[in-house]
Amino acid sequence: MTAPAAPPVEGGEERGIGLGDDLTGQIREYNFLLDNSVVAPDDPKDPFKDMYDVDDPGTIIQLGDWYHIPTIPLLEEFYDGGPPAATQGGLLDSVLGPVSLAPVSTPAEEAGKAGKLDTRDLVPLINPAPPGGNNPPDIVVDLEYSRGVNGTDSVAWMVNGIQFLPPNVPTLLQILAGNATVTEDFARNDNTIVLPHGKIVDIHIHGGNNAVLHPFHLHGHAFSVIRSGLRGGENYVNPPRRDVEAVGGHGAILRFVTDNPGPWIFHCHIDWHLDAGLAVVFAEDPEGIRDRVQPNQNWDELCPIYEALPPELQ
Repeated sequence: MTAPAAPPVEGGEERGIGLGDDLTGQIREYNFLLDNSVVAPDDPKDPFKDMYDVDDPGTIIQLGDWYHIPTIPLLEEFYDGGPPAATQGGLLDSVLGPVSLAPVSTPAEEAGKAGKLDTRDLVPLINPAPPGGNNPPDIVVDLEYSRGVNGTDSVAWMVNGIQFLPPNVPTLLQILAGNATVTEDFARNDNTIVLPHGKIVDIHIHGGNNAVLHPFHLHGHAFSVIRSGLRGGENYVNPPRRDVEAVGGHGAILRFVTDNPGPWIFHCHIDWHLDAGLAVVFAEDPEGIRDRVQPNQNWDELCPIYEALPPELQ
């Protein structure tokens, strides 16, 4: 169902776009307001839509800024001085849903505060506790990232001593056609870890930060940030829920449930770090993948369509 029309943006246009939720191709439709480089999502199903204090293009990093301004100055500009003044219980819209800022006495007091937004203060409004509460996870995945040099004397970023290299046969195809089921079925540089279905998983991610915060992003899931850095210890009450977390030298603990079968990459979102190998793949529930993903004639037609393209488009 198409989302209802969003308010017009001066000098812009409105377009509908569908976003796939998972491997089954389920689609949710949103409206996006396009005003030059501004992209403002409007989710008609958001139950908290009327509660946002500030929800306009001025609160959104513009794509033009993202591509033409170095990341560090952009983030400093966006975060310096804290978020816009918010009332008690004020909300900020986020990719993963509404989050609440820590309560403040008055908007005036909040506006007068100096400093940067600390995302560890963001609190989920829906099911705020992490999976399993404060109980131990079913699985701990320990990931240590590091920087080195590979056999060609090029810089290599590694996880657990392995530089991720894109496999010649895609991970999903290895699972579907090659029946890959356990971690040992994948090549070393695929850096793929098989996870069973229905388990609570804690990722313990840590390593030398080389004066860099690595924005680690997990496909297929939103995770609870149980701990990030050293401030505040572990939060099992209402940890932030995200799909990207900036990880420095003191590491982080990220928790999720394996309830979405698929080959999900976990990688640094600094592009050249990913290109240099800073990634792992979680092959989540291979049997479930084979049950859910049933290739059909449309899949068979993809290769001829691709091979018919001119070389510059391949």
